[in-house]
Amino acid sequence: MNGSAATQELKVLVDLALISAGESDMETDRISSLHTSCLGFAPLIFDLTESEGQKVNFDDLVKACDPVWKAVETDHKLPQKLVRSEMHFVLFDIYFLITRMFEEVPLLYR
Repeated sequence: MNGSAATQELKVLVDLALISAGESDMETDRISSLHTSCLGFAPLIFDLTESEGQKVNFDDLVKACDPVWKAVETDHKLPQKLVRSEMHFVLFDIYFLITRMFEEVPLLYR
């Protein structure tokens, strides 16, 4: 799965989480904070992929960090949002569970 597909799926997951959060401002803020921080750090979370034959090299890492630095310049609290969101990584567990579930569904049913 490429980075843009993963960020699109993250958006869908966030939309579902916001719907289920209901009227709670605290939960809505937590979900929004998680979404903002994940999008800001998306190049490091979703775009750096490696396989047995292809490892991430230093140049790839530096290239992935460039948009992250720009996102942090735009929102100076982005690192703190990511740290605060770490406590709520249950959403990520759900995301990866759903992703794996759909990868195992035969193409006939997609």
